[in-house]
Amino acid sequence: MMKAVVPWFAMAMIAIPSCAMAQETKMDGLTYDIGRNAVRAAVSVSGNDNDGYVAKFTLSENGTIVANAEYTDIFSEYGLPEAKFVEMDNSNDELEVFVSRYTGGAHCCAEASVFTKSANGWKQLQLGDFDGDPDGIAPQDVDYDGVSEVVTYDNAFLYYFTSYAGSHAPRQIWGIRNGEVVNLSADPAFASIHRAYLDEMGTIPDAGTDTGGDRNSWLAAYAATLLLLGEPDPLDYADSTFDPNADWELSECADPAMENDCPQDKVRKLTFPQALRKLLADAGYPKVPE
Repeated sequence: MMKAVVPWFAMAMIAIPSCAMAQETKMDGLTYDIGRNAVRAAVSVSGNDNDGYVAKFTLSENGTIVANAEYTDIFSEYGLPEAKFVEMDNSNDELEVFVSRYTGGAHCCAEASVFTKSANGWKQLQLGDFDGDPDGIAPQDVDYDGVSEVVTYDNAFLYYFTSYAGSHAPRQIWGIRNGEVVNLSADPAFASIHRAYLDEMGTIPDAGTDTGGDRNSWLAAYAATLLLLGEPDPLDYADSTFDPNADWELSECADPAMENDCPQDKVRKLTFPQALRKLLADAGYPKVPE
């Protein structure tokens, strides 16, 4: 069944009423909802300033609750979930409900999920946690086919070769296809996003004690983007231009099961080419050169 395409600027959205945002929000007992045809999304909030608040999200169809979720550890209105109806999967006959919220933390974080309907009913799909705020992961129809995706960047590259401030990360595209979350980053339909990122990267940082790590991060993001575009020899430039004296240790654990708490005697140092290939392979990039 064909669904009416809803342009991004007309997407219905459930959020804290603007009048509440303009003044101090009384969160305990706060409710807000939105509906489209027979489907309604609603949020109810309870709690207090000391212990935090809980936001209960319910999705109903024809008056019957079909899905729900609970969001905890909320200490300000900025942590409350927002939802919008948006076309993200044209394999069904209902718009998806995209839910996101800000979770706080340094350089962090927005979490997002999508409620979608299949032949077996509604289900919640976890998109995951993303660096930045919820506005940065709002679905958008970047290839103008009537279906929206989430365009973000690959968090795996942050802190890998240098500090957060000096890190570069390739673009990443997430979508919903046939009721499942799919990484669409290597899909040729989104090549323009990667080419635009290459234009935005600017000049490669200099080699040196203070900037060598930034240089290597730039090269890693550049190589990953070429790989996603299917360019020939995508790692060659990075392999021949990296700074071997960068002041940022690259290593792995000889026992992968102990990666998060690796004993010192099992830490194995890596060269930049080795670390780059490990990162790309671990992050699921296609056809990583040896």
